[in-house]
Amino acid sequence: LTASYAGDANFLPSSGTEPHTVTGGTAEVSVSKRNNLGMLPGGTSVRWLIEVRNAGPSGTSVLLRDPVPAGLSDFRWTCAASSGSQCSSGVGMGPLQETVTIAPGGLVSYLLTATVQASPELSVRQIASIELPSGVTDPNLGNNTAVDEDRIGIFGAGFEPSESTPLGLPSLPEAPLP
Repeated sequence: LTASYAGDANFLPSSGTEPHTVTGGTAEVSVSKRNNLGMLPGGTSVRWLIEVRNAGPSGTSVLLRDPVPAGLSDFRWTCAASSGSQCSSGVGMGPLQETVTIAPGGLVSYLLTATVQASPELSVRQIASIELPSGVTDPNLGNNTAVDEDRIGIFGAGFEPSESTPLGLPSLPEAPLP
């Protein structure tokens, strides 16, 4: 770090140099991923919610990754951020790989939509992960990866979600169950 000024009391220029280490601070960031389903109806569109949170005390940027796993296609996503936080882009398609900025106490949310292949008895394992830039310390690295694994099915007893059903709320069957 170098500081200088035009002159001192005798109007003589002066400067000084002192070594300092500048770090990125500490940010307790975490990622979660869920769809609130135990079975993915084959051939339908399903939504997942990915949330990246920063408990602070410092704001930071993180790289969020969520590759497209086997069993899914038409991978699309939208992003929204709390005040002081920021998405890199609001919408996208294909594998999710975005650098986002998260304020202390902030949240960045992605709503991911994909089409499930019609292959019963297979599983879809989705892994979202976050990576901090060098110089930023995270006291809990154990919550920087989130996994959601679901089996693919063709028949779900009428509990398949519809496009108008909010994430996590199944549609009820038309007729009463026996």
